[in-house]
Amino acid sequence: MGMKNFYKKFCSPHMKREVVAILFGTVILFSASAGFFTIPSSESDGVPASSTVTEKILYVGGTGPGNYSTIQEALNTSQDGDTVFVYEDSSPYYEHIVVRTSITLVGEERNTTIIDGSGNGTVVHLLSDDIVFSNFTVRNGGRNWSDALVFCDGAGVVVSDVLAEGGHYGFFVDASRCVVKRNQMIDCYTGAYIAKGENNVVAANTMVDQWGRCIAVENAAINTTVRENRFKSLELGPASLGGRYTVFDCNTVEGGDNSIYEGISLSGEHMVVSNNTFIRCGLADFYDYVSCTVYNNTVNGRPLVYMEGESNRLVEDAGQVFLVNCSHITVNVQNMNRVSTGIFLFNSHECTISSSSIFSTWAGMRLFMSTNNVISGNIILSAEYAGIDLAPFSDGNVVSHNTIDDNTRGVYVWSDYNDIHSNNMDSNSLGINLDYGSENNTIRNNTIGNNSIGVLMWQESGNNSIEDNKIAYNDVGVELVYNCPENAIVGNTISHNTRGISMSSSNDNTRIEGNIISENMWGIRVGSKYNVITGNEFLGNTVKDATFFYNGGPTFNNWNGNFWGRPHLLPKPIFGWRIPFIWINFDWRPLLKQPTH
Repeated sequence: MGMKNFYKKFCSPHMKREVVAILFGTVILFSASAGFFTIPSSESDGVPASSTVTEKILYVGGTGPGNYSTIQEALNTSQDGDTVFVYEDSSPYYEHIVVRTSITLVGEERNTTIIDGSGNGTVVHLLSDDIVFSNFTVRNGGRNWSDALVFCDGAGVVVSDVLAEGGHYGFFVDASRCVVKRNQMIDCYTGAYIAKGENNVVAANTMVDQWGRCIAVENAAINTTVRENRFKSLELGPASLGGRYTVFDCNTVEGGDNSIYEGISLSGEHMVVSNNTFIRCGLADFYDYVSCTVYNNTVNGRPLVYMEGESNRLVEDAGQVFLVNCSHITVNVQNMNRVSTGIFLFNSHECTISSSSIFSTWAGMRLFMSTNNVISGNIILSAEYAGIDLAPFSDGNVVSHNTIDDNTRGVYVWSDYNDIHSNNMDSNSLGINLDYGSENNTIRNNTIGNNSIGVLMWQESGNNSIEDNKIAYNDVGVELVYNCPENAIVGNTISHNTRGISMSSSNDNTRIEGNIISENMWGIRVGSKYNVITGNEFLGNTVKDATFFYNGGPTFNNWNGNFWGRPHLLPKPIFGWRIPFIWINFDWRPLLKQPTH
């Protein structure tokens, strides 16, 4: 029989208080003499040593004479060095407490000694230095950005063995030398939030987060240690690490069971990420250089390969690959899956990614500021963001002979002078998406089918060439939207789509030439001007071969020399709209016979 159950069963209410005092005093004396009454400091958890020896114990709840009925009443009479012991008998305590003295505040039993915030505000505010707060359930705090279940505002505060449940922040640290250890957090937007301060420690906690982040370290924090925790996030990434000299070591980090998000995002300086186990997640990629040492981590049981400043290396076994400032690296990995970004290149050049298989990721591959790389012969499936993402300043890359299926975007391009050819892209939402002013890219000899949109040009993407592709069975074969001028759509076979080619307003000066546009519902729909539509074959499109719509003003499109399914001796009328009127354009010299190829 444990001591707690012993005094519950055999002691009177008056004796219970005396037994607690005797036991607590005995523990203090024994711990002090044996060196046990300290928060351990070891290499495994990074927790600094401290000790608290008290002379007076104040009691809250229970039935003993002189016991306080609320926690705040006891806190208001406490002095530095006191202990406030809270019985479970009167739990839950519906209070918002503020601790202004350097005391030990301890609950009788973690799961049954409950402080309830009634759904608003910060529940426990530890305002003084060197407070020890332990053995409580703190629940039902506010959900606003300023609300925390436990707010550490004093230096040297220790929070341990606490269950924090239901609030915006579980533990908010706004001071130095604080220790958050052996706690459990559920249902908070952020489990542990380190806003600032130096030498704070978050160790041996379990944080399972339904809808936010398990831990966030802001850039104002210095020398934060996050060690031996278990983090699991079902929506956002489990960890966001900033600050200087942050150490993230020996943690287990899990992503959600059904969605792929980043494991930890990095934004600080001189960080160390080591000896961690990532499950269904990994590192998040970044767009600003992060000075970080990454070693001895695993992703889904395989090495997390993080190279910086290296060249002429081969990577064959990896759960995730990060190449930072590298060149001439060859990556050949199989069955990479359930990770945020499978392969990430940051400012890396002339690397080769080939014969790899990547599936069920957020992004299969992402390149940023990385040029003249070759991505060839890979299988990339089921990426929630993009199979291959050529992000800004990633120019001159070759993407060829890949199978890219069932992704949100097959290839996403927001850079220039890339050559995307001879790929098979099937069942993506967007087969190829050029965006954000992408220019001078070539899309050629690809097979693009069963996508929502085969090729989408978006937002000022100009001077690109779409040539010699087979684009079939998509909702839209090729679509230009939002000021994408001076592109070329040449020599493609565009068939069995709902709309073969669709161009909205401002996509001017595009050349559409030599395409076979057949068996679509709508062959081509033009809403811009100064375009040249010539030498195309319109065959068997069921609703219309071609139409147009203009929002007033002259049309200025050149329809010339197309074949319209049969010989036309006279100019071929093309019916459309010059809003609000029905209007007619003409192909003034339609072809009399079908071209041979």
